[in-house]
Amino acid sequence: IFIAAKTDTQGRFTVLAQDLPVGRYAVYLGPDKPEIPKQYQSPLESPLVVNIQAGTNELTLDLK
Repeated sequence: IFIAAKTDTQGRFTVLAQDLPVGRYAVYLGPDKPEIPKQYQSPLESPLVVNIQAGTNELTLDLK
């Protein structure tokens, strides 16, 4: 499943529940944004993984 979401000026985004079933997902950002480290700009290399559960999920993605 591929879901795209745009961030607001504070980096927040929303994905509707009907678009994203419960499960484990790799998250990547970008592409080609100089302020985002390269490792987070590829779906194959991003270390960001989230578990989506039923109901509302509020997640903080820590870019180190």
